[in-house]
Amino acid sequence: MKQQPSLLASQQGLTLVELLVALSISLILLGGVYQVFVSSTTVYRKNEQFARMQENARFAMEILGRELRTAGYTGCSGATPTNNLNPLGTGYISEFHDFTDSIRGFDWVGPAWSPALNTTEIQNAVDGSDVIIVRGFDIDDRIEITGNNTNAANLAVVSRASIAQGEIVIVSDCVASDIFQVTNNNAATTLAHGTSTNPGNTGPNLSRGYNSGAEVYKFQSQVFYVRNNAASVPSLYRIRWTEASGGVAEELVEGIENMQIRYGVDTSTPPDRQVDSYVSAAGVADWAEVMAVRVGLLVQGPIDGKAAVDTNTYDLDADGVAEYDPPDERRMRRVFKSTFVLRNRAN
Repeated sequence: MKQQPSLLASQQGLTLVELLVALSISLILLGGVYQVFVSSTTVYRKNEQFARMQENARFAMEILGRELRTAGYTGCSGATPTNNLNPLGTGYISEFHDFTDSIRGFDWVGPAWSPALNTTEIQNAVDGSDVIIVRGFDIDDRIEITGNNTNAANLAVVSRASIAQGEIVIVSDCVASDIFQVTNNNAATTLAHGTSTNPGNTGPNLSRGYNSGAEVYKFQSQVFYVRNNAASVPSLYRIRWTEASGGVAEELVEGIENMQIRYGVDTSTPPDRQVDSYVSAAGVADWAEVMAVRVGLLVQGPIDGKAAVDTNTYDLDADGVAEYDPPDERRMRRVFKSTFVLRNRAN
């Protein structure tokens, strides 16, 4: 009797129909895996971009907030300092040498800033973005007065330390404060305040004498604004003025596309040191009335060919009106807002 072949031995391959079914199922499975991969990659890329934008905004707000909160600090007296700098002296620049106001803003009112901006010293600021100047102590650099000094005397100090000839400083105690330019050389053990050096002082006398216990700080003016860096990426910049090198622009944070600032003013009579309204720089009648500063930053991510085209307009100053319309590009943008109280005004 002839033996029949087993079922396993009789199967020599797959039919065309079976192969097509297997391929179809495999393609469906691979398509699902690919969709999951693409979706995960897109989500990861967006989350990474947003995290970087958030970190850039946090860093920018940290820098601005630190300077704004301490703007106008003049020591324990709290009085407006007497400015002894010569406004008619060679090299006097009001944006950096006029310490009447601890902050000063410039609002873009196309096609220019209001009030007018010194574009010779503050170069390449992005049109449509606000500019702010913050003035105050360099609290990390101070020296102590020794002995008793009349208002006409050179100030005796513990050490000249890093205060060089030509530096602009402020001497302060719990009664008053004076701003002046140091006019004697670095080897001296005192701080002279004569009329030489640029821009120099209006005269050799301070408003009063300063005795042991008073302190001398370097005074600094800082300009914050948005400009394009070498790679044409808009960034937050700062100019810090020094008499030795003038205004030096430094890039702080990349990707800051626009900055809008509103100023909280106290218009009550008598003043109650409370914010009554927020206005633009052009709307501030008296900068001494500013109690707080509200900052809005538009932060951009890199161009992303897979992102949707951003056709949005943005409200940066929290007034309910979108005042900035960026180019329609395939990139992510987010608005970040913070309000900073000027501690030396609101207390």
